[in-house]
Amino acid sequence: MKVNRIELDKKKGLTIQVVNGVKQQTIFLDGDKITITVVGPGGTSTIEQTPTSVTVTADQFIVNAKNIVETATMDALIRSGASSIMLTPATITETSPEIALTAEANLNMTSATITAEAEAAFNVATVGIASVEAGNFNVTALTGVEIEAPNIALVGMIEFL
Repeated sequence: MKVNRIELDKKKGLTIQVVNGVKQQTIFLDGDKITITVVGPGGTSTIEQTPTSVTVTADQFIVNAKNIVETATMDALIRSGASSIMLTPATITETSPEIALTAEANLNMTSATITAEAEAAFNVATVGIASVEAGNFNVTALTGVEIEAPNIALVGMIEFL
C-alpha cells in the first residue's frame, strides 16, 4: 500500500514523501539545500544540492549519454581505492598500484620531453622491430652494458673514446 505525504513546516521546510512498503522516496527542501533520498531493500541513494555543490551518494552511479562533457576551472579528481587521476589546468597526475595502457591500433606519445623511470627493471618487448631515432642516442649504465643477439650490426663511424 502506498502512502503519499506532503508536510509544510515554517521552521523545517517542505517534505514530499512516498512510502511503498519497505521502499521510501523523500524530497526535502529547507531553504538551504534540497535533499532527495530513495530507500529500499537494496540500499539508499541520496542527492543533496546546495548553492555551491551537488553531492550524489549511491552504490552505483550510471550516466548514459551520447556525449559527456565535464569542465572544471580549477581541479578535477577521480578516485577509486588506491588509484586516482588528478586533473589541474596544467597537469594530469595518475597514481595507482598498477597502470595498464592498451591500444587496439597505435599508442602515441608526443611531448617536448618524455621521461620514464623505473626503480627495479625497465623492459621493452616487441615481436617486431624496436627502433629509436634521435639526433644523438646516449646510453649510460652504472655497472655495464650488455648486448645479446645472434647478429649484431653497427653502421656508421665507430669511435672508441
